[in-house]
Amino acid sequence: MLRIDDEMLKKCPFCGGDATTTRIGNDHTKSRKIRVRCTNCGTQQTTGAIHHGFAWLEDEAAKKWDRRVSVVALEDKILDIISEFGDDPVQCLQIICEDIQLRQHYRAQRAPDPNAPRVEEPT
Repeated sequence: MLRIDDEMLKKCPFCGGDATTTRIGNDHTKSRKIRVRCTNCGTQQTTGAIHHGFAWLEDEAAKKWDRRVSVVALEDKILDIISEFGDDPVQCLQIICEDIQLRQHYRAQRAPDPNAPRVEEPT
């Protein structure tokens, strides 16, 4: 059983869905992995290790899944756009909106087909 409780993980950064964890391998194999996956949009992240055990992997997987873009990085991106198009606030907003629309389109393309049959992953 994983030490990571799925309820301890943050919501999906893309859609706000719940995250689940899956162990891949075991303590007797050289390759061990933990997959964290959004139950809503299917976004996933896999953390693996050869020389570390599952206890270390659990901590690393949780840290990586819970990492978010900082507000400072977001502010820096907006300031870059403003510095380039500062004399035209409408164009600044258009660029930001286009970026958001592209991200939403990308997320929609990655979302699983709700009508597709569900396949359980091996444990």
